[in-house]
Amino acid sequence: MPKVFQTIVYGTRVTMPMLNVLRTFFGISQTRLPQDSFPRFILIFFILFCLVIRTAYQGVFFELLTTDMRKPLPETIDDLLDRNYTIYTSNTSFSTRHFIQYINRTKGFQSNIHLLNNKTPYKIICNTFFNHQKQSAFFTFTDFYFLINRACKKHPLVLKEIYQKSVIGIRTFSNCFLSELMIDTLELIIPTGITNFWYDWHLWYKYKRYIVEIEPKLPQIFTLNDLSFGFVVWLIACGICIICFLIELIVYYSSIGLRNFLGLTFILKLLKLY
Repeated sequence: MPKVFQTIVYGTRVTMPMLNVLRTFFGISQTRLPQDSFPRFILIFFILFCLVIRTAYQGVFFELLTTDMRKPLPETIDDLLDRNYTIYTSNTSFSTRHFIQYINRTKGFQSNIHLLNNKTPYKIICNTFFNHQKQSAFFTFTDFYFLINRACKKHPLVLKEIYQKSVIGIRTFSNCFLSELMIDTLELIIPTGITNFWYDWHLWYKYKRYIVEIEPKLPQIFTLNDLSFGFVVWLIACGICIICFLIELIVYYSSIGLRNFLGLTFILKLLKLY
């Protein structure tokens, strides 16, 4: 390395080991460690910058390892069963029995089904559903709507497959002309498909903010925008180093001027004596 660069990086007065941490990291000899403030700040902030970038890469790599990004997200119940998802459901729901029968009929096992009672805290259920593991839930939309609004703050992934449509019953007085009029009207509009449109529209309008289509995340490469904060810290550190360097120069030259002034005064006193 030329002496010009050695002076800038290491300083001109390298006599004491001021950065022993560099010897541990890089194996640099103690005689090559800087003593001046400017190179010390440069090297220290460069090490901090490298540590920040390494921590960021480690966090992204850990997220990549904990999530399965190679396969697309499940879209049907069969996808959940093929991937060995744990399914949580309520033991008081009427549709649960049909669901368990469906799994026993198609897959022949129910080891992945866990029944929850009504005393299970909703926060525990929500934490179970949103921990990025192979876990899912089977509920009616009414229970699901109540569950989300009560305890959960995140939006889960809802499968597009509708397992079963519930039957709605309406009670009226006997021999009521309104009920007969309603029955006649329903007999006219059911074949046209309007009731199915009403059902689908009501389902989508009420629960559309909970049906979130999530695109699979793929490994991404760091860009300058992602590392902008680290570069800002680096620029601030360089600014601090320059300020310290200027202060060091001012103090150094002021001390030289003071010594010259004191030396000149001493010479004048000697001349007066003679």
